Amino acid sequence: MRLCTAFSWALLFSTATIVSAQWTEADVDCGGHITDGSGHIAAYAGENTECVWVIENEPPVKVSLILYYFKFEGAPHDCEKEYVELLDGPLGSPSLGRICESYTEFYSSSSNIMTIKYSRVPSQPPTLFHIGYDRITYRR
Repeated sequence: MRLCTAFSWALLFSTATIVSAQWTEADVDCGGHITDGSGHIAAYAGENTECVWVIENEPPVKVSLILYYFKFEGAPHDCEKEYVELLDGPLGSPSLGRICESYTEFYSSSSNIMTIKYSRVPSQPPTLFHIGYDRITYRR
């Protein structure tokens, strides 16, 4: 579910409780399986051109992401050289979209897992990006 307005985000928080946890540095290099609840993923600047991070919480806790400002080469018209793709669940799950430009956007998963895929062509130098993640528990 893409949340792109302040009203939508406020509505989300009015029906959810953020589970507080220590904010950690998630320097997981080029991908990894993240289970620490909250933290951030910063741009990978190594030789790999494909990185996959799977963020997994204990059910029923869902994943919330914030994509801070970034603009990859060619944005906003295409994501041919570099992009971040969000999947609503593990690998193979429906895509929430390929993103090559962000001005602080919010996303949340429909389950306890969200996957972030980063890709760039080998000739493209990596662009800085920053993604924060946190846990959300919905009240019934």
